[in-house]
Amino acid sequence: MEIGHYRLRLPFTGEKSILHLNYQGKTIDLPYIPQVHFPLEMAHLEKTAHQPTAPLPTAFFIADKRDIERARCATTVKIKITHLDFFEGLELIGLVLEQTHAKIRVDANRTLNRDQVQIIAQLIPLERLDFFEEPTKNIEDVLDLGIPLALDESFLEAGWEKRLHYPQVIAAVVKPYRVFYRPIVDLALFLKKRIVLSSTLEDFVPIIKLATHLGLFDEPLGIDVERFKEKIVACPIASAFGENIALRTKTKEVSYHELNSLIKGETNNRDFYFALDSRIEFIVKFFWLLRTGQTIDFPLSCALHPIPFETIPLNTKILLKSSGTTGSPKTVCWSWEQLSLNIEEQYNTYPLFRGNSFKTSLDLSRMGGLTAFLRPLMSGGVFILDGDAEACFESVVPTQVQKNINLHKPFKAKNLLLGGAKCSEALLEAIKGFEVQPLLIYSSTELGTCLINGIPVGSGIVKKDKKGCLAIQKKGVSSSIDPDEEGFYSTNDLLDYKDGVYAITGRYDRVINSGGEKIHLDALEELLSQHLKRGCFFLFGKEDPVWGEALCIAYDFEEKLEVENIRLFLKEVLLPHQIPKNWVELPKNYPAKPSEGYLLQLLTNVQNF
Repeated sequence: MEIGHYRLRLPFTGEKSILHLNYQGKTIDLPYIPQVHFPLEMAHLEKTAHQPTAPLPTAFFIADKRDIERARCATTVKIKITHLDFFEGLELIGLVLEQTHAKIRVDANRTLNRDQVQIIAQLIPLERLDFFEEPTKNIEDVLDLGIPLALDESFLEAGWEKRLHYPQVIAAVVKPYRVFYRPIVDLALFLKKRIVLSSTLEDFVPIIKLATHLGLFDEPLGIDVERFKEKIVACPIASAFGENIALRTKTKEVSYHELNSLIKGETNNRDFYFALDSRIEFIVKFFWLLRTGQTIDFPLSCALHPIPFETIPLNTKILLKSSGTTGSPKTVCWSWEQLSLNIEEQYNTYPLFRGNSFKTSLDLSRMGGLTAFLRPLMSGGVFILDGDAEACFESVVPTQVQKNINLHKPFKAKNLLLGGAKCSEALLEAIKGFEVQPLLIYSSTELGTCLINGIPVGSGIVKKDKKGCLAIQKKGVSSSIDPDEEGFYSTNDLLDYKDGVYAITGRYDRVINSGGEKIHLDALEELLSQHLKRGCFFLFGKEDPVWGEALCIAYDFEEKLEVENIRLFLKEVLLPHQIPKNWVELPKNYPAKPSEGYLLQLLTNVQNF
């Protein structure tokens, strides 16, 4: 037995559950409400002598103009005007009359008054009117109008039997989730009333099975417009043990219960928490947008309002920007379903991730920073916002590690998740003296995490493509990239394989042409890192009238006086075309992973000055 969940899209609200049940060797779907038990016979399809040979007639659900085209083939349409202004409802009814030949059912969920019902009744020709489905709060208010009526909401209230006896009531609207299903059907059949099966905003499979069971082959079935339903999953913050600590700042521990209240808007003390650390505000806004199903684009500038949801629509979009390290930044679209699957695959590959403590100083709107706080918060762990506190894992890029080593600063984590750029052997060797365990993470903005310490994540299969680059077949990828015919996603990251472990050796496209000679920047950086161990540097190319592309270096050396000595040293170990033609010192606040655009602008500013 399995329970699936979905949410109704605006203008409708609410969440529903479907029970997937194995019954007599068949899988059947029943709308599910806890503590309500349905007779299985209502959903059990059996071949009978009265089994129809033609398709069952349908009554399409219509909520706005977009649905009319789909309803042209329907024998009946059910116009839902609950969510519309009365005059918008009149316009929609008019369009249905003009553009279809179907009979019309009007459903307003008791929101109309007597005068409004009378206006609509005069608009619809009698031969086109099927019935009004409980249009007013009290059906007795419109009994004298001489229009056909149907009961729906009344079946949840006392006195429905009396109302079903009214001669103006010609039909009983039956839905599978009604607790009084059998008594309603029995009395309607006894009174010779129509039994109308409706799946409006419900799963239509039980309706078809129920129609077959009851032999209702001539009555149009109410079929839902699927665009109003979206699959949902529980938000991990809402489902975590509430007393556990979710976030830790320098001065405050925030429990999962407190974080959940912040996201739902159940506390007026948001400003206090946001003042503790701006990243708390970021996380709250991120999950608030997730729960409302709105597209997440950075920066997060939404205004927070109270929401009832503790679930996330699986198709919610998250737009991530690539770093632009090797070219122009681009926007990559993920769904929550794919992003959460990518995180789950990481847990399966490296179970120690689950429920543990993490921290990072990376940008939370990039893939590395995003996964850094999702790993703990999706599994009941702790995301640490205090840079001085100890964590089990810290997500970093090589530049940050090099800075730490230069300052002889101890690491406040047991494990370093190293990603974002190639990590040199010299740097890995230097880390060993700091009693910290490095884990190499290979990720991309399009594919998420692919390798952990050279091992494919989850069920991923890796191969080398024709360029010598990594190609991977895996779960949990963005919708912005397409696989090849064999289901592999190609990258521009050069791949090596040795002793059962994969390694990324550089970028296929990180090459400049200087004076007619190709310079592979990753290979050159690896060579230089063996000699320049006391600082950080980045190589990049710039258009040049003499060289075509001139090799440039941005540096942050511990000893400023060493720059001239390094220039002389490079002339001895490098070929002429490999020697940097432009040198620029990095400012104190330079990013951990500078983009190519940032480095070019930095060089331009210095040259102009």
